[in-house]
Amino acid sequence: PSSCRQCCSIGFILFCMIVPSITITGQTFIGSIHGGINLSQLSGDDLNGFSKTGLHAGASVSYPWANLQKQFAIEFIYQQKGSSATNLTGTRQRIAVNTISLPLIYRWGEWYNEQSERHNFYVEVGTVVNSIIGASSENTFFDNLVNDFNDFDWGLTGGVNINIGQGLSTTVRYERSVTDLFNDPALSVRGLQSFLFTLRVDYRL
Repeated sequence: PSSCRQCCSIGFILFCMIVPSITITGQTFIGSIHGGINLSQLSGDDLNGFSKTGLHAGASVSYPWANLQKQFAIEFIYQQKGSSATNLTGTRQRIAVNTISLPLIYRWGEWYNEQSERHNFYVEVGTVVNSIIGASSENTFFDNLVNDFNDFDWGLTGGVNINIGQGLSTTVRYERSVTDLFNDPALSVRGLQSFLFTLRVDYRL
């Protein structure tokens, strides 16, 4: 797991360095940087509500066609997610999971804006692979099990992107796991799956 985390960190830095150069040297590609927050929860940990907040930051490269109406994007995102809630005794319980995420996104745009040279509204769907680079727990059931989280999980995602202008847009996205973040049949521990909403600002380079 440690070597996987190091590779992901190096890859994230390289990706962020490459995005601006792609924008300059290849006009058919669009580079963007992203920053926002996640509101997340985990199924299987008995904590309810999307009350775990976390960072969402990264970069992407997209390939547009059909007068920018359609786009295929590859993103490289650092995400903080998990779950957090107060139990009946007033004790705060939380699980924090940090990932390097690789979403593959298809976008469909409407209402082309000639001034900004992009569409005002995009619907997006896709899939995402998450590399788990760190986990911690203040949940007594999982405190001794955080090192047993899977290295990867796979999920589905969808949302909308709204043009603000001046190269800026905002994205609202929902993501849910398809595979388990954690599961140990020997201990009869139920698998955890991640659910999150993302609100972020995008800047087109």
